[in-house]
Amino acid sequence: MRYECHDGAYFGRELYVRPEQRRRGIGRLLLHEVERRVRAAGEKDLFASIVPANRVALAFALRCGYDVLNTVELRKNLDDSLSPRSEVECLGLHLKLI
Repeated sequence: MRYECHDGAYFGRELYVRPEQRRRGIGRLLLHEVERRVRAAGEKDLFASIVPANRVALAFALRCGYDVLNTVELRKNLDDSLSPRSEVECLGLHLKLI
């Protein structure tokens, strides 16, 4: 897992555990270590961005006590020749996958 600080806010990035090593608490240990480091730096918040299609990561973050802040990334397709994208339902919203 990687984390970074921008303008005084800490962001958790790229938490990854090999598929064959998952469900052993490794991800939770990595996340707790980053949280410990952020607290040691005097901060009270750690932010994470998860694409709605990554339901496993979203469920993991929610189980670890993270709250949804309603941050939404938007995109406008300016090329009508591109094929339509699929949609996914997440938290009661229908979101397009790109």
